[in-house]
Amino acid sequence: MNDDFDVLTRLLDYHDHIAAPTVPVGDDVRRGRRRQARRRTMATGGVALAVAAVVVTASLVTGGQPDAAPEPAPQPSEKHSKKDTAIDPVPAVIPAGPSGVLGARQVGRYRMEVGGRVLPGRWELDSVRHDVWTAAYFDDVGYMSPALWWGRGTTTHEVPGTRGGVAISEDGHWIAWVRASEGGYDGVPAFPRVLEVVDTTSGEVRWSRDAATVAPEIAALAVTNDGNVVFGHCLEPTFDIGGTPQCDAARIDVWAPRTGRIETVPAAVSEGHGPPGTVTALDPLIQVDGMPHNGLLVREAEGDRPQYVRVDKDGEVEVVATLPRNTVAITADERFALLEDQCADSFVVCGFSALPLDGGQPGPVEAPSKLIHIATDYDLPAYPYVVEHGNLVVIRDLGDDRGSYPPVLRCSLAEARCIRIEG
Repeated sequence: MNDDFDVLTRLLDYHDHIAAPTVPVGDDVRRGRRRQARRRTMATGGVALAVAAVVVTASLVTGGQPDAAPEPAPQPSEKHSKKDTAIDPVPAVIPAGPSGVLGARQVGRYRMEVGGRVLPGRWELDSVRHDVWTAAYFDDVGYMSPALWWGRGTTTHEVPGTRGGVAISEDGHWIAWVRASEGGYDGVPAFPRVLEVVDTTSGEVRWSRDAATVAPEIAALAVTNDGNVVFGHCLEPTFDIGGTPQCDAARIDVWAPRTGRIETVPAAVSEGHGPPGTVTALDPLIQVDGMPHNGLLVREAEGDRPQYVRVDKDGEVEVVATLPRNTVAITADERFALLEDQCADSFVVCGFSALPLDGGQPGPVEAPSKLIHIATDYDLPAYPYVVEHGNLVVIRDLGDDRGSYPPVLRCSLAEARCIRIEG
């Protein structure tokens, strides 16, 4: 029985007030964790929601441009300014070695490696930037710890009482989360809550603030290399039947802890309403993965073309450009956008294009054919693109159901080609 049929059956049984069929707890946990991780990394939209209940496998093949009319060229904002960082030179040869950005990987069931060293214990990797990671910890009988576990290298840290997601900065220096301020597990209220930014080099909290107005399920969406946190700000707080804080409407804000500044991001938050008494599902129209450390791809409404926005070190949000709808990544040097070329009348990605952000026209990116498999679950698909340095983007294989998602392609958008790399 596949996951789609299993979940559909259980939902129908629930709404018909029939006892749900027995499902192994481990399977439920893994599916739930995959959904939570995917919500953190995806920009939701009409197309994604339309296919959310269907299993689709997309193979990247060269050629096959769609018949749809081309998107307009990117429209820079009036106050767009160049970054003050130096642009990395274009590599003469695209490096084929492992990605340093993905320093931890899943190498088997409950088995993780960090920097080539096996992490003692039983783990399932959630997210990673360089050698900083978050994961679920399981005891010898398969029971999953309710705490957040994170680590730097093979040094592990346990954080009880977390709720609302966790974010790691692109350089691995910062990690942010929301947790119950009193910590603990069963019997401890889920509030009051606190938003914390931790320095991963010391493991100590560097900044914190009250999280009473933070939307619980979209609490920590991103943290920049400057320590600025992107989070969901609750506009209509409520409680579920168990007395746990929930939210019926939200906006996206940035908190700059060095200055205390809070600024709103021009990204809508869609609201999914179920039967009376159920919790509203909040989906921010914002994409974090595949962006530079302080960049976001946002939409002000479903169906809108995305805007690339930049958060500076003081927390100011700048709209840089409006981009084509099929934009999936921006390089670290902000010189190129990676576009997915979808086949007409299908959900298959036929190839890629590189769009110069200085006003040039998109051109095809040469990639090995039939290498990547991008699969959607009955929930939103995980996001396969990871920005490295300069104009390099790594693409992961999401067809691996174990959650290891190994990197298999490295693309230089300046050279408009991709190569296979070591996982």
